[in-house]
Amino acid sequence: GFLLCNLTADVIIEIFPEIHRVMRPKGIAVFSGILISQGAAVRRAAEALGFTMLQEKTRGEWCALVMRQNGP
Repeated sequence: GFLLCNLTADVIIEIFPEIHRVMRPKGIAVFSGILISQGAAVRRAAEALGFTMLQEKTRGEWCALVMRQNGP
């Protein structure tokens, strides 16, 4: 599966449990609309729910995180 989520960091963190619930194992998610200063918080929330960082892209003050949900 693939998920594209262009929301602010606080909203992404708030809905992460639901994202985790609906994503298939090994699914790819791109989280964007995140201020660089908030990227680490989103990364920690994702990793706590079993996501692995694949890539981080930045442009100006914004970043996008490409992650994979771990699974069998």
